[in-house]
Amino acid sequence: MFRRLLSPSRLAGMASLSTAAGLFSGYTLSHAEESSTSEPKVALSKKEFRSFKVFQTTPLSSNTALIRVQLPSDTKLGLTVASCLSITAEIDGQTVGRPYTPCSAADTLGYAEFVIKAYPPREDGKPGGMGRHLTSLKVGDEIQMKGPWKKYGYVANDFKHLGMICGGTGLTPMYQVVQAILNNPEDDTKVSMLYANRTEEDILLKDRLDALAAQHPEQFRVTYTLDTADEKWQGETGYVTQAMVERCLFTSSEDGAQIFVCGPPPMMKAVSGNKTEKKKQGELAGCLKVCGFTSDNVFKF
Repeated sequence: MFRRLLSPSRLAGMASLSTAAGLFSGYTLSHAEESSTSEPKVALSKKEFRSFKVFQTTPLSSNTALIRVQLPSDTKLGLTVASCLSITAEIDGQTVGRPYTPCSAADTLGYAEFVIKAYPPREDGKPGGMGRHLTSLKVGDEIQMKGPWKKYGYVANDFKHLGMICGGTGLTPMYQVVQAILNNPEDDTKVSMLYANRTEEDILLKDRLDALAAQHPEQFRVTYTLDTADEKWQGETGYVTQAMVERCLFTSSEDGAQIFVCGPPPMMKAVSGNKTEKKKQGELAGCLKVCGFTSDNVFKF
């Protein structure tokens, strides 16, 4: 229904990468995808996994970390907005692969960054442990990546108002879109985000989100809701409900509005209904259906 073009975005205010000089190896400029001289080279390939060296890790909470991997200085990762990539590793004698969405802007040159959460061991017998593996990596270790894989083709100004409901690491595709919007002076889309977590410690990239809201008060608003909060907490409390959606985002009657949803399966089930086994959108359910929204104006990442 919508045009599928890219809007350039730029992640402002990132720390200098000069200290990383000399740390990168395992990927050379000759690996970059061929491109015109006016366009940055692309690091990723859909045909093969490529190695990228970790040059910085920063703990964000007791079980999450921000990981930066090095790219050649004139090279971007190669993701569209919004898309993900695959990471693979040998863990406990098994090959494990998982999709991840970078939180660096799509056109960032020289590095890519990820917010990674270490989940408890799986109990269903399937290979797991990728989050724990990635958060344990040290500077100089390598990550195997392949892609990108398109999730949603965001187009500037397709919507007047974009609502985002996310939980935990479900923030990452939303953050990718937010950056694309706010760093594009020609994109007038208003964004309202409702970000759910168990505790305040679990809120990822809160400083960045708050900074964007302060810099763009007329265009971006973020509301946090916690399962558990003390008396000092000034945000929302409890699971996402119909009343919370209508109070913090908008009602289903608003013209030109769209909602993106991404989070753990229990949250998705309660908010929008889960995607099907074949990764299709599936029927709309949960509180968004109660609110009066339809499948046409809700997208599940």
